[in-house]
This record gives sequence, C-alpha cells and structure tokens, in this order.
Amino acid sequence: MRSLLDKFLAVWSLRRVRRLLSNALALHRRGEVRSDGLPLLDVSIKLTVSWRARDVHPWDRDLPEERAAPRLLDQTLHDAEDAVERIFAAFPEADTLELSVLESDPASNRVLMSGLVVRSDLGCCASSSVAMRLRMLGINYRLANQRLETIGTRALPSSPTRSSNSDDMSGWPITRVRRPADLAAKSGARWSDSERGPH
Repeated sequence: MRSLLDKFLAVWSLRRVRRLLSNALALHRRGEVRSDGLPLLDVSIKLTVSWRARDVHPWDRDLPEERAAPRLLDQTLHDAEDAVERIFAAFPEADTLELSVLESDPASNRVLMSGLVVRSDLGCCASSSVAMRLRMLGINYRLANQRLETIGTRALPSSPTRSSNSDDMSGWPITRVRRPADLAAKSGARWSDSERGPH
C-alpha cells in the first residue's frame, strides 16, 4: 500500500512540476504578439544534500575503541541508506540525489562518503550487506580497520544556518571526492514562487 502511494505521489509531483515549467515556457501568454511558446521536452530534478555523520551512540561511548569502531561504522552506513530513502520519499519529484557525508566534528571539512544516487536504483540490490547496497547505489567511501577514511574535502559555509537538529549544508562545492565515472549529474530545476508564472 505504501509503495502504491509513493508511486502516486511521484507521478502527481512530476506532473505538477511539468505544468509549472510549461507555464514558465509559455512566453506567448506574457504579452508577446507570437502565438507559440517554448515546448517542454524533458524535466530532471536533482537534489544536492549534505549532512554530518552522527557520533557513536551514547550507550557505546564507554566501549573500548576496537569495539566502538565497528558499531560506529555500521551506524553511519545504515544512517546513509535510511537518509537516502527518506529524502527520495520526501521529494517524489526528484530523479537524482547528490550527497556527501562529513565527519561529525562541526569544524571538520572532511568528507567520509559521497555519491550520486538515481531514484530508479533504489531497491535493486538485494544484498544483505548495507556496505554493498550503498556501493551499488553509487555511494563512495573507503574503509580501513573498521573505520571510514576521508575521501575528500569541501568548503564550509562562512555563516552556516543552524537549526535545533542539524546544520543546513546543502549546496556547498565539493572538491577532491571520487565519483563513479559512469554517473553524470543531471541539472536541477529550482523555481521560486515568482518564477512559476500563472497556473
């Protein structure tokens, strides 16, 4: 039932986006003498999202490092997988998600995970390993001794907007992070209310 509802919302949202774009391209409705507008051919929306990995669970903070490390790794990998699924569910009109996961230290600009996930790839990998499922989604990371190693850095915003739960870090430029060669980012469509035009 949930899957059917998600599909319905995705179709409805995409139709709404196409309608808004078609209105924006309908130049002949904006005082032009010509009777034709710009025909819409295709739409692709990409989200760019960044977040910080969580620290080790409070219950595990007193564990020896060799026991806490694999638990933190497992937590971070599952967090990434859950976040991807929830983001796509929250934005059914989005086709792709470009993500990066930074270290938990608020002052750090080091990236632990990054990738470009295509919606159609969700659920395609039946592996019982969360590490393999993330790899198959196109998320890159490097492991060493049950720990995530830094795979790149990115510029931190000069004045991050803080909320009660997390920092809003979307839209930062990312540097020196390996990405799959066979995946290309699709351009995202962002429209303000003033740009949408008449319904």
